[in-house]
Amino acid sequence: MGKTSTRRIRLDLLTPAEKSIYDAMQVVEKMAADERLTEAVCLLEQAQNKVADYVDEQLSMK
Repeated sequence: MGKTSTRRIRLDLLTPAEKSIYDAMQVVEKMAADERLTEAVCLLEQAQNKVADYVDEQLSMK
């Protein structure tokens, strides 16, 4: 597994923005079972991945 992919799965290596999105996902996951909430988690995951893509790109430039 590459350095950037490892960073994405380690909570201690997430940026504050990534961690905030992760935390929001956890809160929504604890709510009731509902398709809309599942979709919300999926959208949050997409947002987290977009932020991670940006962070990884910035790290690769260093």
